[in-house]
Amino acid sequence: MLTGNSVALRRELVRRWLRTTDPAEAGAVYAGLRGAGPLVRTPWGALLVPGHQDVRRALVDPALVMLDASWRDVHTPGWRQSAATTALCGSLLMQNPPEHPVNRRPLVAALTTRSVTLLGDPIREQVSDAVEEFARKLHRDTTADLIEDLCKRLPAEVLCRLTGLPERDAGLLAELATAISTGGEIRRPVEELGSADHSVDQLLCYLGRFTAQRDAAAPRPAHAPGPDITPFTSSQLFVMIAAGLFTTTHLLGNLCDRLLAMTPREQRKATAPERRQALIEETLRWDPPVKLATRRAQHPTQLGESAIPEGTVLHLMVGAAHRDPAAFADSDPDTFDPDRDHRPGFPFGQGGHFCPGAALARAQAEAFLESLAAHLPSVRRGGPLVRRGGPSFTDALALPVTLDRTFPRPARPAHSAATTPAHSRTEDSRD
Repeated sequence: MLTGNSVALRRELVRRWLRTTDPAEAGAVYAGLRGAGPLVRTPWGALLVPGHQDVRRALVDPALVMLDASWRDVHTPGWRQSAATTALCGSLLMQNPPEHPVNRRPLVAALTTRSVTLLGDPIREQVSDAVEEFARKLHRDTTADLIEDLCKRLPAEVLCRLTGLPERDAGLLAELATAISTGGEIRRPVEELGSADHSVDQLLCYLGRFTAQRDAAAPRPAHAPGPDITPFTSSQLFVMIAAGLFTTTHLLGNLCDRLLAMTPREQRKATAPERRQALIEETLRWDPPVKLATRRAQHPTQLGESAIPEGTVLHLMVGAAHRDPAAFADSDPDTFDPDRDHRPGFPFGQGGHFCPGAALARAQAEAFLESLAAHLPSVRRGGPLVRRGGPSFTDALALPVTLDRTFPRPARPAHSAATTPAHSRTEDSRD
């Protein structure tokens, strides 16, 4: 039986967790929650699950399902008044079987690792163009914002190229995605939810017009994703925009933040072709774009030694699981260390709700590091990475930088280099 002090301690731990946005401070909060037990009850009745093994098991447990529309109709009356919540629950992001696997299949087929690999050269060329444009702005103005001027717009431009959406609208789509992300939070201010509702309405109208005009103009658009793939529907495009843009922005922004904290020698090592993947995986471990996955027990189940009754709501703490010493016994999990022996984590989920865009996000990140590496010596941090915190997601909002003219601007790589191996292009750019 919990004492009054125990209940008060757990509530304070939950409050600290809700307020913490800096990943450098999150380790102590996660450790406190793990110390309070494998399951920590929140003031709203749900259970926090902070352990690596428990999160891994829960993500693939078929008894644990999403809080879909049918559940919300019973437990949160009035939820349909929110356009954002309604749209997210109606999408495959929050669907359960049998609808979910059927609706998910076309995205999985379009975004396989093989499909993304075939898009490698166009992605590298597009990312290179964006980085060069940012470099020109920095050399012209001497100050810039890595998030607003590069990391926020770039994933939207790549998505536009992939889906046939007009690239001139990339900025608009990035803004809408950022606003909509708050609709998926477990706690959100009323004004942010209102902005999310308005943005969802705007995005759905935009996508409806786009798909109608595209389908009326020709049976197959010029930028269709592949010869054997039907052009994406408006509902599929909604998912790719709402879930894929701000999370990739967060990954790119975090990579910049980590690189700017390194010495030039460390930067060269981390961005070397053979080390880029390790840097990406450590960044995803240390501060994953999605830190919380919420499930409910459709049937009674077991999690570790704990019985989970039917109807229990669980918050699976991906961020805390990635800092669990039991899973990273060889090195301090609260230390950012690209050289660590990486074990499988869950930055893109696991099981039936594993993110179909994981390969695309990683491909963009690797191309980003390849193009950014040559410019890093002349980029200096002008302030901290500004984050909009939330227990489920953390949006990267700003990362100001300044120009260091001590280093000459590197030569612009020719687009023909996009067809050469990645290691050759990187080495050439540093000579």
